[in-house]
Amino acid sequence: MQQDSVRKTLYFNENLWNQIEDIRFDQRIKTEADVIRMLVEAGIYLLQLKSDPMFDQYEQAAVDRFNSQG
Repeated sequence: MQQDSVRKTLYFNENLWNQIEDIRFDQRIKTEADVIRMLVEAGIYLLQLKSDPMFDQYEQAAVDRFNSQG
């Protein structure tokens, strides 16, 4: 089943946008939307880990998971 999508308009300063574009190029991500989605998902995941009392133990796992996406 396909999930409903929500369209949003986002504004970035030039420095942040250049960093996003660099990540997109380095990771060979096809679209701007895909790289933004990936970065948001990674940020949410890391914030959830940070709230876990065992966060320090999971830091390497978070890095490994992030590196395996893409």
